[in-house]
Amino acid sequence: MECTFVLGPDDKGRRLDQSVQQNLQALGHEVSVREVRAALKSGNIRVDGRRSAPGDRARGGELIEAQLILRSEAVPSARPD
Repeated sequence: MECTFVLGPDDKGRRLDQSVQQNLQALGHEVSVREVRAALKSGNIRVDGRRSAPGDRARGGELIEAQLILRSEAVPSARPD
């Protein structure tokens, strides 16, 4: 899933992982804070084109570019019968 959005002024001072997760949910994407943290650490979520740590604080107005594999898009693993 690709998603791009801008953090609003209400996000200022909040942790990036929490702000990004709430914004993704508001856009209709089911994603946990844990998944967002992992994506931030791996660089699959970029803030103003750069990698950021999950605990960094939002300033408001940042461009968020997310490349996530959501649970609904994950391919189930093959199980032997």
